[in-house]
Amino acid sequence: MISPFLHNTRQTWKVVFGWTVIAAGLGTIYGCLNDWFGKQTSETFMFLVLAANLANVGAFVWMIRTITCPGCRSPLFWYALSSKEHPTGLHWFSSFQECPSCRYQPNQRPDTMPVSGHEKQLVGNEERPNNEMQRTRPAQAMKPRR
Repeated sequence: MISPFLHNTRQTWKVVFGWTVIAAGLGTIYGCLNDWFGKQTSETFMFLVLAANLANVGAFVWMIRTITCPGCRSPLFWYALSSKEHPTGLHWFSSFQECPSCRYQPNQRPDTMPVSGHEKQLVGNEERPNNEMQRTRPAQAMKPRR
């Protein structure tokens, strides 16, 4: 199952592609060990197993680097693997709905997206931080017309 967060941020293809490459690499290794591809010389066997392992590591690193939060660029796949225990990390990754770092949710309106830890809200036609302090715009200098 793909998490709603990844689906709504259009990153589903990254997960599907990454796991497909990893499955193909593991299948290649298993096939080499069980003679699915016929008898091979030791050089061919070593080349296939090495190429499959490189594909697995490459897909794994690619998933860590590219599956990120659009709000804060936090690596979400890495968070699932490093911050959670083994079975719960992948379960969390398949069902999470907000970024654990910035609490970004893909169904948020653009005018309430987190900005450096503070949310903005649109009040009338002006932006206000949540602490209700009004922002003031610097006065524009009047330039003489020519």
